[in-house]
Amino acid sequence: MQCCGWDGTTAGTGTMVFGGVDQSLYTGAIMYTPITREEYYCVEMTGASTPGSSSSSSSSSSSSYYDDDGASTDCATIIDSGTSELVLNSQYASVVDAARSSSSCVTSSDLASMPDITLTFDGGVTLTIPPSRYYQPTGGSCLEYFVSTTGGQSIIGQVMMEQYYTVFDRANKRVGFAEIAGC
Repeated sequence: MQCCGWDGTTAGTGTMVFGGVDQSLYTGAIMYTPITREEYYCVEMTGASTPGSSSSSSSSSSSSYYDDDGASTDCATIIDSGTSELVLNSQYASVVDAARSSSSCVTSSDLASMPDITLTFDGGVTLTIPPSRYYQPTGGSCLEYFVSTTGGQSIIGQVMMEQYYTVFDRANKRVGFAEIAGC
């Protein structure tokens, strides 16, 4: 899956490939992390950080988390193409706070001073998300912050997928990521 975001003037596009991988949509090698529970494309996120802040996961796949309906689940992190945000469990609140600007109006020119968010997953996968992805245009001059916290599962959504080509490899029980080729 390749997601190309809205830049404030041009509508976002993307490409979805069924049954394979389109090498023209990414650069470099695909890095894979194992799926821990197939129902929701659950994976094990082992940490999140920005320069000056970091949090490691103390969870394991046997830990209980709660979904939106309050049901207990053993799925700590979901890779979800239907979620526009990067939603991190409250154990990563320091990362979310470090990436959030104190200004009530962040503009494109402010992004150069904002930190990258780095996510790590089982299998040695490290993804770096620049502020140009987690701050998004909303139609005005101010950009909207698309990162939040929750008491439940972390949900890695479109914010990450606009930076990385994402492969949902159900046959091999893994999710892959590679730098997205230009949109």
